[in-house]
Amino acid sequence: MDTTFNENPTSNLFGPGFNGSVSSIAIQGDGKILVGGSFNTYNDHHGDHYGLGCIARLNTDGTLDIYFKPLGNGFNDVVSAIAVQGSGKILVGGSFTSYGDGNSYSVGRIARLNASDGTLDTAFTNGTGTGFDKDVYTIVLQVSSGKILVGGQFTLYHDDSDHSVGSIARLDKDTGAFDPFFNIAGTGFNGEVRALALQDDGNILVGGGFTSYNVVNQSGTIARLDASGVFDSAFRPGEGFNAVVDSIAVQSNDGKVLVGGKFSLYDDGSVHDIGKIARLNINGTLDTTFSPGAGFNDSVLAVIAQSSGKVLVGGS
Repeated sequence: MDTTFNENPTSNLFGPGFNGSVSSIAIQGDGKILVGGSFNTYNDHHGDHYGLGCIARLNTDGTLDIYFKPLGNGFNDVVSAIAVQGSGKILVGGSFTSYGDGNSYSVGRIARLNASDGTLDTAFTNGTGTGFDKDVYTIVLQVSSGKILVGGQFTLYHDDSDHSVGSIARLDKDTGAFDPFFNIAGTGFNGEVRALALQDDGNILVGGGFTSYNVVNQSGTIARLDASGVFDSAFRPGEGFNAVVDSIAVQSNDGKVLVGGKFSLYDDGSVHDIGKIARLNINGTLDTTFSPGAGFNDSVLAVIAQSSGKVLVGGS
């Protein structure tokens, strides 16, 4: 435990933190910490702060940043994903349909906040219209273009018109408008997308609860797309995992792919028993040199590859 984080100097105790679950954390360029989840209060050593509405920003010492003010009602439901754009603006995804920062706005499970104070970027909201029809779980920014990749369980996106989308979509980085040039050939995935990760070449790794992409492409809860959303048949997971993928991370030293989730089997032509965590080679086959034995006894929800080569894992 880092005892300098959120310490109460008057009692040498710690603020109890958030009163609900934390689902997403992102670090700003200035080191401040954006936190999303299902909470509505945060207790640091300044006392209780109410009206957070599922999102907050902490200073580097763990105290609440009182200048970040989603203090109306904030979001009305869970924040599952946060991503910070190069401009510093804050993209937020989740289950919510409204945001209050002193005013009340309708937002369809995706929104953008101003970095200075957490108020809603209404220009972006005007571009997203009524947004997604169901939950957003993950947001990733494409490096070359800054465009916004979004994954979830949605089937419809509405900006100024309706767009059928199978759990994955790409939006304009400035306006939030639907990008019709991503996955122009089909209807997307037949189940939820829980995880997105980018490889160095711009290819997109996708994990979730799906078993096919654009109807004809079969993949067992993991797949790879090129930068424009075309299914990459060079990535060969075979039947893939036998249950949901919740997290994907790419190792920086060799490009191998760490995967966490609820699965217990992986079939890349041979069937492998794996306990909720696995590492794949760049072509999608199982890396059998990564040997966790029986692995974890319950779901792996988060995986991070450290630069040292070690792997941080969180879950149930």
